[in-house]
Amino acid sequence: MSRVFEGIAISPGVAKGRVVFALHVLPQKSAQRDVDFTSEVRRFFRAISSAKRDLELMKTRISKGKLHKEVFDVIEVYLLFLEDPTLADFVVERIREGYSAEESVREFFEGQMDRVKSTSDEYLRERVKDLKYVKRLLLSKLHQQEVDWESVAKRGDILVSHFLSPVDVVKVAEKGIKGIIVEKGSQTSHTGIVARSVGIPMVKLPDATEVLSEGDYVLVDGHAGRVVVDPAPDEEEPQKAPVRECVAEKLPVSIYANIDFPEEAKVVDELGADGVGIFRTEYIYLVEKSWPSEDVQVEYIKRLLSFLDSDLPVTIRIADLGGDKIPLYAEHMMDELDYRGIRFFMLKESFFRTHIRAILKAFEGRELRLLVPMVSDVYEMKWTKEIVREEMNALRCRPEKVLFGAMIETPAGVIGIRSINEEVDFISIGSNDLTGFLFGMDRECKIMDYMEPPNNMAMVECVRRVVKVCSSERVTLCGEIARDRKYLPYLLKAGLRKLSVNPAFIPELRQWLVDYLEKNKREQPC
Repeated sequence: MSRVFEGIAISPGVAKGRVVFALHVLPQKSAQRDVDFTSEVRRFFRAISSAKRDLELMKTRISKGKLHKEVFDVIEVYLLFLEDPTLADFVVERIREGYSAEESVREFFEGQMDRVKSTSDEYLRERVKDLKYVKRLLLSKLHQQEVDWESVAKRGDILVSHFLSPVDVVKVAEKGIKGIIVEKGSQTSHTGIVARSVGIPMVKLPDATEVLSEGDYVLVDGHAGRVVVDPAPDEEEPQKAPVRECVAEKLPVSIYANIDFPEEAKVVDELGADGVGIFRTEYIYLVEKSWPSEDVQVEYIKRLLSFLDSDLPVTIRIADLGGDKIPLYAEHMMDELDYRGIRFFMLKESFFRTHIRAILKAFEGRELRLLVPMVSDVYEMKWTKEIVREEMNALRCRPEKVLFGAMIETPAGVIGIRSINEEVDFISIGSNDLTGFLFGMDRECKIMDYMEPPNNMAMVECVRRVVKVCSSERVTLCGEIARDRKYLPYLLKAGLRKLSVNPAFIPELRQWLVDYLEKNKREQPC
């Protein structure tokens, strides 16, 4: 009999297959396994240290703020679990027997939870949640090491994980994974954006690792946001509503494509996009194993341009590192990476100059639209322009023309838009991060209904303010809101005329605009 779990849709599409856990090690009858004792023990203690460091940092932040003492106490409990000598003794012994660090950690905590669940003490039974959290924390830390995705893909088609990085999604797509179920994520997360880019259905299902088992046959419905275990043989896969051809139809609204990887650019012309609204260069850094050289970056960007008509406008964004986009080789630089966007490069100017030289060389002989991420103060634009001009003057191979743009993703950027606008040629509004900062929510979280139109018009007002100051010809809206039907009618009335979305949604967005403008001809802009 089928079991249906309702989750949250992150990436559209439908896939069927066998569940495989990214962190799961299949049990074997023999304890003699091909596991290197020293490296596994080292991985385990590194995971312990990293988890403790995160919790200690959390305690420091709490002590500086006004959060309840109960939260502080819970973190203390987590630290006690991690420092429990029986945990280390158990895991080290199991590794000595040939088990992996992941399997040993999972076995220890599952044994602890089983014992706690069987007690009659209500207080102790409540500690199950704490044990579950610490188990996941440790497993996620172990997961940050290199994972053999090819081995994982051989065990199943539908990947289940607590969390995946954007680069993980690219790697599993290359290995043939058909669908993804995560416990943490949202449509606006970078992981979700990349999943849509590579065409993998993704659903967020809290406690997926608890309610699903490796080997389960499931259907992942990335349109409705549901997971069906043991679907009936005759159960039809949901189909998207047909979209009638309208690429040739001229619209008063321009639609651009958000591109994460060069190969995505192949479909830009086919889908009738007016250009590339954003090419996210941070993935140059995320797919490499060390800081990419200038030559590596040049070739990466040139690969993008090779798929595009030379007359098509291409906006390339300076790498927005930080948040959930942190290269493994840069984890020791967390203090600097906490300053996202252009601010990271302001702290690491030599990295920025290498990055800029690569972009300038790659765009030799053509127009470069250079977008600066996370602009919150006009000084950041002035600093960027000065560096770019210095590097341009030192190069022979350079763009025919450089247009500067600011990406407005913070309330400070919205408030200071008038002075920022005076320093740039165009503006891009990053709706995903701006929504999160505006409402004080992580972009991984789903926005509450009462925070969206018509109940709450805060985001619409931000866009209206920017368009009013900068003019509709200079402003492009990027991110999920650019295709959200709850927002679009208000945004169009506010004068917005340029939208940039994931290529997968361009036909759907174009069709909606055609229908909407036909229905509201009297309001259709000239």
